[in-house]
Amino acid sequence: MKQVSIEEKRKQIDELTDKMNESVKIYQNDPKDEIELLESLSKFKNYSVRNTILARAQYQGAFGVASYKDFQKIGYQVQKGEKSIFILAPKFDTMFKDKNNKYKSVKYATKEQKADIKSGKIKAENRLLNYLKVPVFDITQTDCPAEDYPKLYPNKPENFNFKGTGEDFHTFNLALNQYAKEQGLTVNTGKMDSAAKGYFVPSTNNIVLRDSLDSKEMAKVLLHEMAHAEMHNSPKLATKNKDMRTANVLEYQAEMTAYVVSNNFGLDTEDYSKDYLASWTKRDVDNSVYIKSLQEVKDVSLNMIDKIVENYNEIKLNRVAGQQSQNEDMNQYKTLETEDKIAMKLNFLSDEKGKNHFLDLKDEPLECTGIEKTKGAKSFSDYNIKLEDKDGNSFNYHIRSEKNKKEINKEWSKEMTGKEWLDQDIKTEVLKRKPTLNIDNPVPEDTSNMKPIKEYTEQQEAPEMTL
Repeated sequence: MKQVSIEEKRKQIDELTDKMNESVKIYQNDPKDEIELLESLSKFKNYSVRNTILARAQYQGAFGVASYKDFQKIGYQVQKGEKSIFILAPKFDTMFKDKNNKYKSVKYATKEQKADIKSGKIKAENRLLNYLKVPVFDITQTDCPAEDYPKLYPNKPENFNFKGTGEDFHTFNLALNQYAKEQGLTVNTGKMDSAAKGYFVPSTNNIVLRDSLDSKEMAKVLLHEMAHAEMHNSPKLATKNKDMRTANVLEYQAEMTAYVVSNNFGLDTEDYSKDYLASWTKRDVDNSVYIKSLQEVKDVSLNMIDKIVENYNEIKLNRVAGQQSQNEDMNQYKTLETEDKIAMKLNFLSDEKGKNHFLDLKDEPLECTGIEKTKGAKSFSDYNIKLEDKDGNSFNYHIRSEKNKKEINKEWSKEMTGKEWLDQDIKTEVLKRKPTLNIDNPVPEDTSNMKPIKEYTEQQEAPEMTL
């Protein structure tokens, strides 16, 4: 592989940065393109606004990106001949100031300097050195079928059943009002002295909505005003610089946030938001201000989405169920730890009736009494395994692992707790990083081909034949 010089690397970084800046100009001047960018913000949850813009600039219609290895871990392979998309990753280093007041990496410190750093006499800090060019791929460049895209990068929050009926909008407005209350806001309706449909008063944390709005308009306007309350309340405004406090930036941020949240809940607001954004076309701001505004919009939007969907589902559950037992189930689920929710999502330690026993067995010893390999890839393999508790109860599970036969024989032959077995699954690591990801992991039903660990690991597999 050809060695790339530092100068060439810098040139590549500069070219990517220029590409991103050119794209920013397009978004600032075309509300239609900007709407598409806003829709991407919630799909590219793990990437900054800069990298979202950069990915879209290189690959039109990008649905959602990840590294080559990340796609492999969830069972998808990048197609042969596909070209990578490049994003920029920050490179940090622990540094200190030498006697000439110049920053220097701790790894180049003298023995005496390292002692002073350890004692605190010399202060060391994590500083940004530069950016690295990192390759990623879009989901459309893999062998993942199109019908599975929404499972990996859902446009709507998980388990959110919104069909746009009058009752749905009523419930949605209740969820928004509940969120407002949790944020310390008061929401009232009344007459307006202007054409405005609503406004936010920073000094009192009060939102006022026009009393003639229907439920659909009320949801849109309330989202807009709650975005103001979240980003433009008095304490936060006091910390913003002059460029971030102009009227066009504040209104623009509020409507962008309202659109991102609305779009995630399946509310039809595109025409409304496009017209609104177009009315703020004179956006005489630097690229850095624009990107900073968008980053705040993304962070606030995703936080609002998570909390509002929780409120909506709770209200819906209480209304439909009307039973104390289901209310208790909802409250219990909210208090579960991350690992408990992952176990339920993956059907880990679920019996044939669908009841999950992880809460009872996560700290109890379990023994693997059967194993069957179902799929093999370069970096991982899939297995069906059978786990037994001390009372002889057995549970079948579909697990993904990077371990070879020798490692499986050494580690899986021993008893491990439910938590330890759950951590053996690659899918657990994926869900810890991306908890909203949908992974279909049904409980294996056929155990006839399972073998004891020792018998499986000693078995010689026949080489594959290529015709």
